[in-house]
Amino acid sequence: MTPEEFTIIERTLTRALISGDFDLYRSIIHLPMHTVPRGEEASVMRTEEELREDFELYHQALSIQRATDIYRRVLSFSQMEEDWIEVTVETNILGTTGRIVEPFHTQFVLRPQNGDWRIALIRSSFGHIRWSRGLARITAQGTFEPLQGGAPRRLTSARPATHDRRRLT
Repeated sequence: MTPEEFTIIERTLTRALISGDFDLYRSIIHLPMHTVPRGEEASVMRTEEELREDFELYHQALSIQRATDIYRRVLSFSQMEEDWIEVTVETNILGTTGRIVEPFHTQFVLRPQNGDWRIALIRSSFGHIRWSRGLARITAQGTFEPLQGGAPRRLTSARPATHDRRRLT
């Protein structure tokens, strides 16, 4: 995989999330899919049902904010192993009037599945992941802020995961 091929994947990710096209989203996601909020416990989605639930929450969060684009600037691209690529980006969520939230870093791990490179892990800010799951809001100052009253919502059957590469299968 090349950085240019990653750009195709990340633009596909944006199109799917903004438009609500789960099938397009699914076409670039490796199952199981790991989500890692920085400084918190990872979760893993093993089924399409779990993936769809997470996708729908993220699409809803973007729709509420009237997001029109997600721009990702590649900061690093590393092929760690033959079947393991890590990409770190600066993520900018944009609306019709500009940036919706301050930029934040996101790390993607891509692995081959069924002959194509797919996203197997996303590591992002704690606030971003909570927001994408309906547990935080974006303030007028463009920062993520936790919602009051409640423990983190978990996917109905997502399980904790480790960061060990060999377990991402």
